[in-house]
Amino acid sequence: MDNIKKLGLTALAGSMVATSAAALDLSASGSWGLSYTSEKQGTVNGQAWTAGNSVTFSGSGEIDNGWTASMSYELDNDVMDDYSLSLDMGDAGVFKFSEQASGSGIDIASNIVPAVDTAVYTAVGTDTVAYGQARSAAETGNLGYTLTMDGGLKLSAEYAYGAAGNGDNTYGATYTGIDGMTIAAGAGEINQSDGSGGVESRTLGVKYATGGLTFGVQATEVEHGKAATQDEDGLHYGVTYNVNDDVSIGYSIQETDFSGSNATEKNSGFQASYSLGSISFSGRVTKQDNSAGTSGSTDEDKHVTMSIAF
Repeated sequence: MDNIKKLGLTALAGSMVATSAAALDLSASGSWGLSYTSEKQGTVNGQAWTAGNSVTFSGSGEIDNGWTASMSYELDNDVMDDYSLSLDMGDAGVFKFSEQASGSGIDIASNIVPAVDTAVYTAVGTDTVAYGQARSAAETGNLGYTLTMDGGLKLSAEYAYGAAGNGDNTYGATYTGIDGMTIAAGAGEINQSDGSGGVESRTLGVKYATGGLTFGVQATEVEHGKAATQDEDGLHYGVTYNVNDDVSIGYSIQETDFSGSNATEKNSGFQASYSLGSISFSGRVTKQDNSAGTSGSTDEDKHVTMSIAF
């Protein structure tokens, strides 16, 4: 986020476990953003007008052996929404602990399709589940590890002790060794909170950028151990174009086939962004057909955000 206010504070890293005395610079940051959302079915996902209401406290410091320890705490609507600790060990990789999704494991590979605004499958719909998308370890207390190697190869894993008493494990890899191209793959299994079986995900994606154009496609399979839950096959593809330094446009489609339904959920939409100095605008027009595999169920979404950078 863009810094709104810097807190000129210095703390001793002795307050952090396994560090020696070293300066830790702590700062608070937020953002100025006003958004308006209009849905066909009404403002079912919250108020039409919204604004950013979170503040993130973050800091980092170098310890004696050259590694970098960092932390982040987010207050969202007066609630501690997320916090994390990370240890950058240089060539040995990055270790991370998080009380939300770790951003490690399958998360590094789950969506490489380009977008100007938000991913099209999160833009509209009354259901909070993003179908046809890989599931990451969703339990609190995530442990993540990412290793970036020479030649453009990145490997990552995450682990969380699942609510069913079993470990959630996911893995991801990306490769950027070919000019303009990114290849991503991931797999993993998480456990149902009621102990009814695991959810397995497999995903593979390719993205290619040339000039102002970026193309991407991603295929994902999700298999549910719970017999009453339908398996999902998702296909997500899109393109963005940087018209100039200030204007970008994009279009994307995400389709999900369900094992127990003949109706394919389809999310599609146009997106655009425009920058005018410190002020920027982004927006989208999105449609969802056959929501959650229910034939004839549709929804539409129009959204615009105005942001000011400080």
